[in-house]
This record gives sequence, C-alpha cells and structure tokens, in this order.
Amino acid sequence: MSLSSILSAATSGLAASQAQIRSTSTNVSNVNTPGYARIQTGLSTRTVDGAGMGVDVTTITRATNIFLQRASLSAQGDQAAAAALNSLWTQLAPYLGTANQEGALTSRLSQLSAAFSASTADPSSSLRRSQVVAAAQNLLSEVSNLSQTVSSVRAQADSQLGGQITSANDLLGQIANLNLEISRTKAQGGDSTGSENQQAAVIDQLSQLIGIRVDTRQGGGVIVRTPDGITLADGEAATINYAPTGQGGPNAVYGAITVTLPGSSTTQGFDAHIESGSIAGLLHARDGDMPDLLRSVGELASGIADALNEAHNAASSFPPPASMAGRQTGLLSADSLGFTGKTTIALVNANGSLAHKIAIDFTAGTISLDGGATVSTGTTVGSFATALNGVLTGAGLGTASFTNGALSLSASGGAGIAIQDDATTPASRGGRGLSQFFGLNDFIQSDRPTFYQTGLSAADTHGFTAGAMQFQIRNAAGVVVDTKSITVGGTTIQDILNSLNNTASGVGLYSTFSLNANGELVQTPAPGAETYSVNLTSDNTTRGATGLSFSQIFGVGDAARAARATDVEVNPLIAASNTKLAFAKADLGGALGTIALTSGDARGATALASAFETSTNFSAAGGLAAVTTSVNSFASQVLGLAGSRAARADAAEVAAKDLTTDVAARRGSVDGVNLDEDLANLTLYQQAYNASARLIQAAQDMMDTLLSIRS
Repeated sequence: MSLSSILSAATSGLAASQAQIRSTSTNVSNVNTPGYARIQTGLSTRTVDGAGMGVDVTTITRATNIFLQRASLSAQGDQAAAAALNSLWTQLAPYLGTANQEGALTSRLSQLSAAFSASTADPSSSLRRSQVVAAAQNLLSEVSNLSQTVSSVRAQADSQLGGQITSANDLLGQIANLNLEISRTKAQGGDSTGSENQQAAVIDQLSQLIGIRVDTRQGGGVIVRTPDGITLADGEAATINYAPTGQGGPNAVYGAITVTLPGSSTTQGFDAHIESGSIAGLLHARDGDMPDLLRSVGELASGIADALNEAHNAASSFPPPASMAGRQTGLLSADSLGFTGKTTIALVNANGSLAHKIAIDFTAGTISLDGGATVSTGTTVGSFATALNGVLTGAGLGTASFTNGALSLSASGGAGIAIQDDATTPASRGGRGLSQFFGLNDFIQSDRPTFYQTGLSAADTHGFTAGAMQFQIRNAAGVVVDTKSITVGGTTIQDILNSLNNTASGVGLYSTFSLNANGELVQTPAPGAETYSVNLTSDNTTRGATGLSFSQIFGVGDAARAARATDVEVNPLIAASNTKLAFAKADLGGALGTIALTSGDARGATALASAFETSTNFSAAGGLAAVTTSVNSFASQVLGLAGSRAARADAAEVAAKDLTTDVAARRGSVDGVNLDEDLANLTLYQQAYNASARLIQAAQDMMDTLLSIRS
C-alpha cells in the first residue's frame, strides 16, 4: 500500500467520523425537542481500480418510518377532533346539571310543581301565588339560558373554525416553502435534515387541525393530501376558504368550506374531505350536536307551555277576568272554523254566581244564550266571531272580535268570563279546546306559535303575501349539496305544498310535505333520500295581517322550532297581578244564579301541579323520536341525550389520547433519540476519529523515516 493510499484512507476516515460525530451531537442536543427525528450518516466504501481507498459519506437522513408516521398523524387528528368537541360540551356541563342540582332544569320543573302543590293549601294566598310566578319565571329563564348558551357555544365553534382554517393555510404555506428549500438543498448535495425536521414539526401541527396523509415527494420534501386524496401542499400550497359568521342561533346559516387547489384557480367543495382534526370536531359540534340540542330544548319549551296552558285554560281565576285577549294564531277570518264538540262561555258575577251561559255546539254549528234560540256559527273563524259578538252585544253582555289572528272577549256590567269545554264531547280544533287553541287564558305566552297543530286543511286559502322560502339541503356528512328558493303562489295551502314537493323547483327530491288531520305540517324524507336534511334558512312570507310567516305558523326549520325556548314567558298580566292565576274551576252545569266559582277552590292549582306528569305530545327533535309522554320524562330524555353525548365526547378524547400516546411511543422507538445509545456512539466515533488521525501520524512518521534514510 502506498503512502498516498494510506493518507487517502485516513483523511476519508476523519471526514466520516466528523460527519458521524456531528450527526450524533445534533441528536443529543435535540433529545428533548418535540417531533425531532434522529439523523443518521450513511457510509460506503471508496474503491479505486478495485482497491479500497477509504470511506465516503453518502447520505445524511432522518430515521423515519412512513407507516408509523401516518399512524401518528391519524391518531393526532382523531385526538384533536375529540378534544375540540369535548371542550365545547364541557362548557355546557353547568347548564345541563343533574336531577337534584339546585337551579338545574329538572330541579326547576320540580320547584314549579311544588309551588303549585303548596298553593292548594291556601289558593287565595298572595305569597303562594307569588312563589308560583317566581318558580315559573325561573324555569323559563333556565330553559332560555340553556338555549342561549348552546347558541353561544355554537357561535364560538364557528369563530374558532375560521381561525383554525387560517392557521391551516399558514401551515400549508410553510410546508410548500420547505419543500422548495429541501429540494434545492438536496440538489446541491447539502444536508436537508434540519429543514426536514422543521417540516415534520409543521406537519404534526397541521394534522391536529385537519386530517392529512403524507407521501414522499420526488426530489425531496413531502406531498400533503387529505385522507381521500385531495392535494393540499406540494411545490405550492392549496388555500382553504371559509368566512365565519360568528353566529350560533337557530337561524344561523353557514357558508360552505371550499379549497383552491395548489397552483390553480379551481375551487371545489371541501367540507366532505375533512375527516379528523380539530376543524372536524368543531364542524361536528356546530352542525350536529349543538343544533340537535337547540331543537330538543325548543321542543321541551313548547311542551312546558302546552302542558301548563292546557291546565290553565281549563281552570279560572277568582274573580274571573272581565276580558280575555287570545294569542296570535296565524288564522284568517276566512279560514274554515274547524272546531267540533261543545263548549260553554259563562259570565260570572263578582261573587262567583252564574249570570249567563252561552252554549256553543260546533258540531251542530249553533250558539245559544241561556238556553234560548240558537244562532248559526257559520263555517269560518270570522263568522263564528261575528255570531258570538252578536249574541253578546244583542243582550248587552259584552263583545267578541277576531282581529289579525287573535280572538278577544270582554264582558260588561262587572261580570267576568269563564270558559269550559264539555266533559263528554269537548270542543276541539287541532286537538285543543276553544280557550286553549285561541290562548284566551294562557299562563305561558309567546309572540309566535309554540305548537303547530293549526287545524287548517290543504283546501284552505293560504292567504300569504307574495314571498319566498329558502331551503338548504345537506347530506349525511353535513355538506350543503343543494339550495332551493320556493316562491309562494296559487291560492290554497295545497298549492304551497305542491310547490314544496316539486322535484325540480322544490325540495321533492329530498322531502315531501303534507298536512295531517290536526293541520300540522308533516315532513317526510323522499324515498332514497333518508340521509339528507332539509332546513329552511329564510322566509319572507306573511299571512294576511297576522305578521306570521309560513315557517312560524307551521314550524318549518330550526329558526321557528328551536327559537321557542327563548320566546316563552309568563303571561305579563299574571306576572303583574297574580290574582289572575287560574287556581279554581268553574261549575257551569248549574242554573243561573248558582255559585260557579269560589275563592277557596284549588282544583285548578291541583291540575297545574300535576301538569308536568300528564301526557303531552312531543315532535321528533334533536335525535329524539316523536313521543307522547310527560314533560318531566321528556326533559330527562333531553338532558340524558345531551349528557350521553358529552360523556361520549369525553371518552372519545381519552381513548384518542391513549392511542396517540401509544403510537408516539412506537414512533419514538424508531425515530426518537436514545441518549444512551447516541452517547456510546459518540465515544465510538471519537475513537474512530482518533484512529484515523493516528494513521495519518503513522504515515507522516514513515515519510520522515524514508527522508532521513535518503539523506
């Protein structure tokens, strides 16, 4: 072996040892750097004419395993999605409460029932009545607070969604820029591991925002795609587009999330491609769990109002009110009367004695005063109000009117009004008696209908001014797949139904609409479209002078149904004067002059105390099926479903965290720094360096010896 070959081998050994020492030192210094993958130096034998001439440093690479990396990214995405959803549910926990928690919703229900029960001992007690009003206000306040909090959490989810999409775009841009830097460094034969480690850390951050898949890029770097193959970053980055509204109420409408592909102006829908990451968790909360809870709380509010109003309208205060102003029904004077059965409107003197009785037989279509001659009710709501007014005014007893959707009654001469449906064949429209349907003696009031059994038929004139309803259709993944604008036309309600059910211009491809026997609008998924949701997003129709839209009257869309939770309140007349609480029941079967009402009667209070245990009809809402049950039972179902979803979100986060930890440990065993191993290697490489240096020294000694012999 020549001296030159010895020197060549030695110097290459020095260079190789230096490279290995440098790599190992970098590993040791980054032992606590999150996401750092250890680097390793690749060596190969240098040969000249078949003879070994030392060693070459071929590559400096990161010790990674693509399969473990993908598993880690997937686990991180799932954990982030679960954590985002769980954090929002955690905020709602204080409002969901437990059955025995003071101030919780179920506790408020019990407190109101208890206040009614306590009042039966002394129904004339002002203190007991005040406690009833306060308990009712607390209950409705709790329902409203829950709904408003859910809306606030939903708005928060939308705002966070916008911020996290902005962050995702920034990270995608960093990945694309690092791709160019890595490719350039590799092309120049440099060490790109620093940039690759930096890029790996950015990729880990991105995976926590949105589900991704990473593939090796030719020339260096990576290609980032969604799990189903949409390219997000290569030499350039995609741009995810979304404008948050910051709204969360039941009438909130959100735009679609789109993506502009790298190096292109092509934009396409992106919602369906978001499979994991915190963005997916926020979307699940905003478009799934939170709207479901809003709908179910709105249905609960309706049930509370309906149960209390049914009992209150069947009872009477003492003394009875001199006038009654009904709720806004959304009906027009020309609408068919639609009542069957019998009812009695009585005028009661201040001492509780029966002054007059007006017997109404809707089935026969007659009205009579004190058993006298009958008068026809006519066939419309307006004709009935006119006939009733004629009977009252003709005898100088009072007035009746139906104006802009509301029925009003008043008595003259110091008398009060008490209404009672017949015990055998009670008056009924849409399943409710005369007083309850018109809301003449409601305990709970709202500016808009809280129930949607209108009693209308498809043949009734619709009476809506020209206007349009906007619908948004989403698939099972929550992606908006279609929008429809339906203009009100024709003359009857059936004409509107036909427009809704049109498969071309309407929503008939996804849902069909019909009226049932109670005049309730029934929405049924079209065959094969069971997984699509059809929701009304805007409605500028108005029915006559009622001020109510089609959606408000028939309960179409979340804005109408979910908003009931914040619209209900204790009747302001009762809140101002608790003597108007209907704690008694009128006995209207006796002769004129007999006592019909007494101050000590507590039968009305007893009925109100058990109102939350009587059967009430609830429509399907928020994951709960349509059911006939008590208010207490339905409240438990609402809170139980919410609680189970919150618990599921918490369990999902724990499970995802455990999986992430396990995968990270497996990944770290491959690409992580082992301090003991690297310190041992560092000693080994230092010794190799010393050996190469001694070889050079030996060559130098040989040269000196040869030169000295020659001389």
